[in-house]
Amino acid sequence: MDGHDPLAVECMNCMYGEFEWVDDLRVKRAGICRRYAPRPSDDVSNKAIWPQVLNTDSCGEGKFRSAV
Repeated sequence: MDGHDPLAVECMNCMYGEFEWVDDLRVKRAGICRRYAPRPSDDVSNKAIWPQVLNTDSCGEGKFRSAV
């Protein structure tokens, strides 16, 4: 067994993940998770921040995006 949970939803397929295209290859790499409210920030220019995630991350609480 490789330790990978086949039922876990990767962030890039999760309804809470928000990603932008980041390069010419049109590959999703990094984004934010909107599963919970943003956290307070120590940076005075940002009052709060959303957690940053990679497209292959998975928290175990994600839900698949619905087909639109």
